[in-house]
Amino acid sequence: MLFRGMLLIVTACSPTYYTNEYIADTDEVGENPMDRTLSALSNMVRTTAQGSAANGLPLGNPVTSLQADKMEPNVYTLQFTVIPPGDGKGFAAYAIVNWKVSGQQITRKVSVFSGSVISGVAEAVDVKIVDVSQIGVPGFPTTPQAYQVGASLSKGSRATTMQPATLVTELQTVSIPAGGSTVFQVPEDAGVISALVTASRAGLALPITPTDIAAVQLTQGSAAVLNTWFPVIQVPGWMPLFGDTVLIGVSNDGAHSALVNVIWGIEG
Repeated sequence: MLFRGMLLIVTACSPTYYTNEYIADTDEVGENPMDRTLSALSNMVRTTAQGSAANGLPLGNPVTSLQADKMEPNVYTLQFTVIPPGDGKGFAAYAIVNWKVSGQQITRKVSVFSGSVISGVAEAVDVKIVDVSQIGVPGFPTTPQAYQVGASLSKGSRATTMQPATLVTELQTVSIPAGGSTVFQVPEDAGVISALVTASRAGLALPITPTDIAAVQLTQGSAAVLNTWFPVIQVPGWMPLFGDTVLIGVSNDGAHSALVNVIWGIEG
């Protein structure tokens, strides 16, 4: 299963840094608020949120983390860090990032863990975090536990890598029997641009061959197939999605059951 301490991150009742200062370039160090990083530290608690088929994201109560406005229109980077629960059993959370330019809001949703980073063009931003730790669900922690999430904002774009910002909506792998299939809903209003399908067997003695697992991009109601590929042999693994892709279908053509999941690539 995918639940681990590095998944999504969320903030609960906590101090919030809020600025009404104009963030602008300056030659005089110390006069510009962005000579330093704007930051917030939020106190979180593992919850029982168990997911929603309606929008492909777990339910939960969004808690305000970092807010900033009246910034110079520019590219900014938001980075997260986590002080995990003290019992060592991990957590799960995701962030809702609203970049704002000229009154227009662009929303991105990302899994949050120490080192999670996303960039966007903005003159204002607000960040909310949702805990989805699913305590009490088999395979997940059994009790509430406190943890902290830090968010920091600075001018500039994140480093160029082969991996986009990510969002995981299924916290456990999905088992597909031999000859079976399943579908994953593309998260709504999250900025999804690509998908990485993962696949494995329950035992190492049963390897997956390159064509055992097939994936397809589907429109609403599975009315049309937009693209088909074999994730096991895909390099580097991220498949760009068509704009009208609503579902990712995954089939298991091997002789044994397979464990699959989808990691969503987020623009930014």
